[in-house]
Amino acid sequence: MKNFLRIIMFLLFILSFGLLFVFYLYMHKENRVELEDIGVKTTRKVKSVKRKLEKRNKEMELELNQRQLEMREFIKGLQKDTFDIKNLGERFVDVSTRTIRRDLEKLEKSGVVRQIGKTRDSLYQISKD
Repeated sequence: MKNFLRIIMFLLFILSFGLLFVFYLYMHKENRVELEDIGVKTTRKVKSVKRKLEKRNKEMELELNQRQLEMREFIKGLQKDTFDIKNLGERFVDVSTRTIRRDLEKLEKSGVVRQIGKTRDSLYQISKD
């Protein structure tokens, strides 16, 4: 009788372990599918944001006037990473420093340059994009 009970207990143990293992596999499969869904949704969101940024950059580029476009090309052709308004003043002699500053603000919004500092003596850094 004791051996029979031991065999029954052993079979119940194996059966419960098997059920737990099947449950684990089922939950693991659900988690994997859920993670794949999250990955797909994230990829779609990233692509959507990239499209919006590209569209915004194109719109910003269309809004630049001729002088700002020339300024952008001049800045991209500079040999150094940082520059100040005086460097642009030497190239654009007929433009006031205040206008150059406004043009640089617009170029900063479009992602061409980045301002370092907040005073009149601030420098501008060329974006790596």
